[in-house]
Amino acid sequence: MIIDKVYFCWAFTIDAIKSIMDKDRKTGESAEGIFFWACDVIILDQIDVQQKVHFLIKLILKI
Repeated sequence: MIIDKVYFCWAFTIDAIKSIMDKDRKTGESAEGIFFWACDVIILDQIDVQQKVHFLIKLILKI
């Protein structure tokens, strides 16, 4: 079997992004935490196995 496509993403919650930005305000990163930038990001309500599986099933059915 040859796989010709590979998909990936980073999964975050809004709370996780806020936490990263708060940390960046303290450390001076990301222009003192005024922005969050990442490629290939998916934002989920919560990061748990059930939520990730549900998301992946929905995503795969659309591809």
